[in-house]
Amino acid sequence: MHEYVIARDGLSLIVHPDNPVDHLSMEEIKDIFTGKVTNWKDVGGNDEEIIVLARESSSGTYVFF
Repeated sequence: MHEYVIARDGLSLIVHPDNPVDHLSMEEIKDIFTGKVTNWKDVGGNDEEIIVLARESSSGTYVFF
Protein backbone atom coordinates (compact mmCIF):
# COMPACT_ATOMS: atom_id res chain seq x y z
CA MET A 1 0.00 0.00 0.00
CA HIS A 2 1.29 3.45 -0.93
CA GLU A 3 0.18 6.77 0.47
CA TYR A 4 0.32 9.90 -1.66
CA VAL A 5 -0.33 13.45 -0.51
CA ILE A 6 -2.69 15.01 -3.03
CA ALA A 7 -3.75 18.14 -1.13
CA ARG A 8 -3.22 20.15 2.01
CA ASP A 9 -5.66 22.25 3.95
CA GLY A 10 -5.21 25.32 6.09
CA LEU A 11 -7.17 26.94 8.87
CA SER A 12 -7.22 30.62 9.77
CA LEU A 13 -8.06 32.47 12.94
CA ILE A 14 -9.10 36.08 12.52
CA VAL A 15 -9.51 38.86 15.06
CA HIS A 16 -10.61 42.45 14.56
CA PRO A 17 -7.70 44.73 13.56
CA ASP A 18 -8.32 46.91 16.64
CA ASN A 19 -7.68 43.95 18.94
CA PRO A 20 -4.27 44.46 20.60
CA VAL A 21 -3.60 40.69 20.84
CA ASP A 22 -1.15 39.84 18.06
CA HIS A 23 -0.13 36.34 19.09
CA LEU A 24 -1.85 33.35 20.68
CA SER A 25 -0.23 30.07 21.66
CA MET A 26 -1.82 26.79 20.64
CA GLU A 27 -2.80 26.28 24.30
CA GLU A 28 -4.52 29.70 24.40
CA ILE A 29 -6.39 28.91 21.18
CA LYS A 30 -7.49 25.60 22.64
CA ASP A 31 -8.65 27.32 25.83
CA ILE A 32 -10.66 29.88 23.84
CA PHE A 33 -12.38 27.30 21.64
CA THR A 34 -13.16 24.97 24.56
CA GLY A 35 -14.62 27.83 26.61
CA LYS A 36 -11.96 27.83 29.32
CA VAL A 37 -10.95 31.39 28.35
CA THR A 38 -13.82 33.78 27.60
CA ASN A 39 -12.23 37.22 28.07
CA TRP A 40 -9.47 38.85 26.04
CA LYS A 41 -7.79 40.10 29.24
CA ASP A 42 -6.85 36.48 30.01
CA VAL A 43 -4.64 36.37 26.90
CA GLY A 44 -3.14 39.86 27.11
CA GLY A 45 -5.96 41.90 25.60
CA ASN A 46 -8.61 44.30 26.77
CA ASP A 47 -11.26 43.39 29.35
CA GLU A 48 -13.79 42.30 26.73
CA GLU A 49 -15.74 39.13 26.06
CA ILE A 50 -14.37 36.78 23.41
CA ILE A 51 -17.06 35.94 20.88
CA VAL A 52 -16.18 32.75 19.02
CA LEU A 53 -17.65 32.27 15.57
CA ALA A 54 -17.10 28.93 13.86
CA ARG A 55 -18.56 26.67 11.22
CA GLU A 56 -21.51 24.44 12.08
CA SER A 57 -20.61 21.39 14.17
CA SER A 58 -21.35 19.01 11.28
CA SER A 59 -18.67 20.47 9.01
CA GLY A 60 -15.42 18.63 8.45
CA THR A 61 -13.44 21.78 9.25
CA TYR A 62 -15.19 22.11 12.63
CA VAL A 63 -14.51 18.48 13.49
CA PHE A 64 -10.85 18.73 12.43
CA PHE A 65 -10.29 21.99 14.27
